[in-house]
Amino acid sequence: MGASVFGCVQRLFDDCVRRTLQESEHQPRDARPCIQELRSLAAVIREAHKRGIRVHAWLCDFTQSADGPVMQKHPEWAARNPEGKIPSQAELLGDGVPYYINWMCPAQRPGYADQWLLPMIEEIVRDYDVDGIHHDYLRYPGDVAPDSYFFYTYRQDAINRFAREAWERASVIKPNIEFSAAVFKNPMASGRFIGQRWTDFSPWVDLMMPIGRLKPFEREAATASSSSTPEA
Repeated sequence: MGASVFGCVQRLFDDCVRRTLQESEHQPRDARPCIQELRSLAAVIREAHKRGIRVHAWLCDFTQSADGPVMQKHPEWAARNPEGKIPSQAELLGDGVPYYINWMCPAQRPGYADQWLLPMIEEIVRDYDVDGIHHDYLRYPGDVAPDSYFFYTYRQDAINRFAREAWERASVIKPNIEFSAAVFKNPMASGRFIGQRWTDFSPWVDLMMPIGRLKPFEREAATASSSSTPEA
């Protein structure tokens, strides 16, 4: 692939700088007024391409800050736990501070995936000379649904559908666009617990980038696997 830079254009903590896509037609008021004229994504692409470096627009797909523009306008798009609460209402950090992000529901249609995220991807590919799109958080959180076969397939289907539609829409605009994704290493375990069975959506993602840290479900799977392996 050569030298590449992955620029985060959808920040996890959009209360810091809102969005790098300050001039976005999709949500033109998400940026702070003092930086609305800064066309930072265009500048990164211009300077990187001068040096032969490819640029992938990095999206934190299904996470949004608790007080960001999506939650302010469409709180009904958020994923909820069995009690009907979102993470910023139900979870606390170690110091007692409310959890600062919420997960958007990948399955709800119409909802966040088709009304917000897919149009944003189309806009980026149409209006900027990006070489690729990078999916981060292309998954569910690990603790918002029962551990049952129905929810395995339900969540996997929603993630696979989004990955396919993102590729289809972007490829119409730019046929040679590349897609990459940050994934947990064990596709079977991540498929079961967070809907990220990445072997299923590989037809629409060119490059899988394994995450080095382990989620709790991966540690449990690794422990179970090692304990069931007979000694040599």
